[in-house]
Amino acid sequence: MSPRFAPGTECCPSCPPGWHVVKDCTERRITKCSRCPEGTFQAGYNELKQCSTCTKCDAGLGLKVKKSCSSTSDAVCETLDGFFCSDSNRGGCRAAQRHTVCSPGQYIGQRGTADEDTECLPCADGTFSDGTSTSCQPHTRCESVGLELMKPGTDSTDSEFQDLLLSLGRVESEVDLLAALGQGAGLSPVGRPVLMGNQVPGDGPVSLGVDHGCPLLVV
Repeated sequence: MSPRFAPGTECCPSCPPGWHVVKDCTERRITKCSRCPEGTFQAGYNELKQCSTCTKCDAGLGLKVKKSCSSTSDAVCETLDGFFCSDSNRGGCRAAQRHTVCSPGQYIGQRGTADEDTECLPCADGTFSDGTSTSCQPHTRCESVGLELMKPGTDSTDSEFQDLLLSLGRVESEVDLLAALGQGAGLSPVGRPVLMGNQVPGDGPVSLGVDHGCPLLVV
């Protein structure tokens, strides 16, 4: 037997799940029920005149449908990629937030999941990150081989060194460099060698710079 309720002096049968009350019972008439309209539901026996509106899983709020609404149960939502649930309920999610984007000077300690936000951690002294990596990188150090430090590194940028493009122009090949120096010079293993400053061949020690990496001193 279905549960009963008393709208007046009568004890009326309740409507079953998926239905709602249209007319209360009387001495001569039982409760009149009607099915829940599309987009609404009733989860249990009830004496309500209207069904409840189904929850909307709004993509604009970072949610998508995990389980569709039926006449007897509400919809269940879950998070979209790039979001985490900030208000969970009965195996679903009622509210979501976008994962935090780590700032320059931070690294990703733990990538965000459907249940937790991204963890952003600060770089240690002597390291840097643009905020998109899972670790900080050490600042480049080239002073030991003669490259002049122009701007120290920060927690978000690497160290900057003196531009090695010379007023004498770029030496286009190792053969041209050896001919200009008039001696068998050692060459940098990376990049393309160039003459430093206003030095000219035969003026003693000559600094060799490269398009990338660090320079070598050639005597």
